[in-house]
Amino acid sequence: MTAAEHFDRLVTDLADRGVARAAMFGKTTLKNRHGKAFAVQQPDALVFRLIAGSPAFDQALALPGAAVFEPAPGRAMKDWIAVPEAHADHYPRLEAALDALG
Repeated sequence: MTAAEHFDRLVTDLADRGVARAAMFGKTTLKNRHGKAFAVQQPDALVFRLIAGSPAFDQALALPGAAVFEPAPGRAMKDWIAVPEAHADHYPRLEAALDALG
């Protein structure tokens, strides 16, 4: 399954929590019921907004190939972690991104 297919599955799985597809950074995103983005679709990864220093952030960053998201080189976004699709089995557990937004 591709990152895009995993993203679509998250949209479906989280619909009952008020999650909607939107756009940010010129990319498809997921936003909570208050309009705050918590996930971004990339060609070969999903990017999750996790609170820097939180257990979910540290666990996501520890995955091989995961990195702090840079929408442009040198423009790191401290609370966003890009998780390669090789770790797609972790995507459902990264719902902490949604929970962190309240």
